[in-house]
Amino acid sequence: MSESKQPVAVDGEVQRLRAERDALQAQLSTLSARRRRSGALRRAAALVLVLLACLSLTATAVAVWAEELVADTLPEDRAFLAAPLSSAIQSFRSRSTTPNS
Repeated sequence: MSESKQPVAVDGEVQRLRAERDALQAQLSTLSARRRRSGALRRAAALVLVLLACLSLTATAVAVWAEELVADTLPEDRAFLAAPLSSAIQSFRSRSTTPNS
């Protein structure tokens, strides 16, 4: 009599284990899909950052080259740059300190 109950218990256990396996496979497929989406986003962000770094490096090289080019063409004392600025400041001060009649 105990032998007739044992196959029923084994069948019930097998059914429970199959249901558990199916639930775990569904959970695994959900996690895999989520990981694929986050991986694609991570790759896109890395690509944008690499492109930004390349652009910054190029802009820096052009800026250094331009600065060297301008520095080589200007006179050493660069006093001619300060003269118009100082006269403009003096003109502004004289206009702002003069009382209006």
